[in-house]
Amino acid sequence: MLRKALCAVETLYRPGSFPGRPGSDLLHIASEDASEESGSWHYLVTDSSGIRPRQCATYGSGSKLGTRHRFTAGSIVVIDKRRRSGWTRWLKVAQDDDDCWLFDISPKDRKVRMVEVEFQSGEWSYEVCVDHLDVLPRPEFGRSSASVSCKVVPIEQGKVVTVLERVRPVAGRGAFLSVAELGGWVSLT
Repeated sequence: MLRKALCAVETLYRPGSFPGRPGSDLLHIASEDASEESGSWHYLVTDSSGIRPRQCATYGSGSKLGTRHRFTAGSIVVIDKRRRSGWTRWLKVAQDDDDCWLFDISPKDRKVRMVEVEFQSGEWSYEVCVDHLDVLPRPEFGRSSASVSCKVVPIEQGKVVTVLERVRPVAGRGAFLSVAELGGWVSLT
């Protein structure tokens, strides 16, 4: 809230706009763009109802892209810009030609909607250490196998399986492995 007020002040009173006032050229207030970073990040949609993109980095029903699809829970989204606004970080979707923005924490109720993850693609071998695996259709943190449609696959201990993708939260524990032979995701918690 304070940041928005200061940014509004900057647009009204630019540095050096106070003629005759000593030190007026030293007045500097950071702009909204100063909190924007460019790069490449991966985010996982954690909200069970999914998240709908917006045409700009603002919260309100008018900014929702109604014709766009909703990013479902378990979707991994590539982000190319991040912009901080209060406790919310606005995320620009890299795969989209138009400006398409999502948020990690809801400005309305502070609910976590997306988390930053480390996404790796390759081929790894893992040894199975249990007699069955819960196979999920997509990576979803905070879900029990009972609440997500998963299949329980009996598997022999000691079998080596091939993992094609790994997803792990940047801040936190756990990970998901995409197991080629099982056609789904296995949680490592």
